[in-house]
Amino acid sequence: MNTTNSKKTNLVSTPPPGTSPLTVTLSDFLQGALIRPSTQRSTTPLSPIVDAQFSQDGRNIIVYAVILIDANVSINSNNLDFFESPVIQNPDGTIVKSLYAAYDYYEEIPEALVPYSFNFEIPAESRLGTINSIELYLWDEDPVGSRGTKTTVKPPTQ
Repeated sequence: MNTTNSKKTNLVSTPPPGTSPLTVTLSDFLQGALIRPSTQRSTTPLSPIVDAQFSQDGRNIIVYAVILIDANVSINSNNLDFFESPVIQNPDGTIVKSLYAAYDYYEEIPEALVPYSFNFEIPAESRLGTINSIELYLWDEDPVGSRGTKTTVKPPTQ
């Protein structure tokens, strides 16, 4: 695990509209090697990389994620806040759960990025039925500073 000398802290003062805090236990929270120069070419953050699968018993969904954060921002498992929106059902019948990993994004093109990988579990059942799609957003108070990825929840691996 690498460490980065950071000069900014992660403080989110406003949660995403219509959401509630989500308490998750992050497992395998790892900080990857510094990516310099940054692969990001705009002031909009890069979308999270997300995979999701049902647990062996089918009661939970394990969400695996990688986010790329400006190397000048200090992130750890204690200051990355999570929020959730109410589950929705799309016209095609897909039941979608939207999750938000919130941090204070600075609207500037970063000189370097740090990848952070982690996973967590959420219940698979909702008021509308079994969740079969996950959206994970890297969220900032300013919608310009927010990007998301949608993925289908896969069956458990044998």
